[in-house]
Amino acid sequence: TMVQEDADMQFLLNNLEGDLYVGLNHIQDLFLEEVHHMLEIAHFENEMLFSVYALMLILGWYFVVFRSARLGTLAEVTMAKGFVSYMPLHTMASSEISCITNMFKEVDHEAETLNEPAARPV
Repeated sequence: TMVQEDADMQFLLNNLEGDLYVGLNHIQDLFLEEVHHMLEIAHFENEMLFSVYALMLILGWYFVVFRSARLGTLAEVTMAKGFVSYMPLHTMASSEISCITNMFKEVDHEAETLNEPAARPV
C-alpha cells in the first residue's frame, strides 16, 4: 500500500515511539464520544416528538369523538322532547306526566350549564 511504500509515512509510523497511534486513538475516542452524545440528544428529541404526537392524538380524539358524541346525545334528547310533545298526555296519570317533565327539566339544566361561558373574575 501507499502508506507502507512512502518513506515519510514509514518514518512517522516507526519513530516517535507510537505517538501517532496514541494520537489517532485519542482522536477516534473523542469522535466516538461526540457521536454518542449527538445520538443521545437525537433520541431524546425523538421521544419528545413522539410524546407530543401522542398527546395531540389523545386531545384530538377527545374533542372530535367525545364532544361530538355528547352533542349528538343532546340532539337525541331534543328529538325525544319532540316525540313526547306529541304524546296524548291527557290519557296519562299525573305522576307519569310529572316524571316525564322532571326528566326533561334536569336535561335542560345540564345543557344550560354546559353552554354557559366560564365565570369571569370581577
